[in-house]
Amino acid sequence: MGSIHIKRKRKVRMRVKLSLYPRLVVTISNRSFYTQIIDQNGMVLAAALARPKKGETGKAADELGDTIAKAALAKKISRVVFDRGARAYHGTIQKICDGARRAGLTI
Repeated sequence: MGSIHIKRKRKVRMRVKLSLYPRLVVTISNRSFYTQIIDQNGMVLAAALARPKKGETGKAADELGDTIAKAALAKKISRVVFDRGARAYHGTIQKICDGARRAGLTI
């Protein structure tokens, strides 16, 4: 990991930790996309997983955002802070966030 990666991660973490709302954490591995809504105490309030097939990552990311938003709204969570870690806000990360917004979650 380079210094730019570490600086971006610190900047995002400080912004998220100062917020009073639960955070929407997005993790992307080689095979799966994971999202969790975590409160200030570290308790997982809602979670969702997507395993996209080749060529369907955009569609899977959009559906994952929709799924996590519905799970959050079912638990009466309407506003969250987006925690993208050290990843840049484009591509899959942006699609997940846009899908959650379209489903009614305020980010």
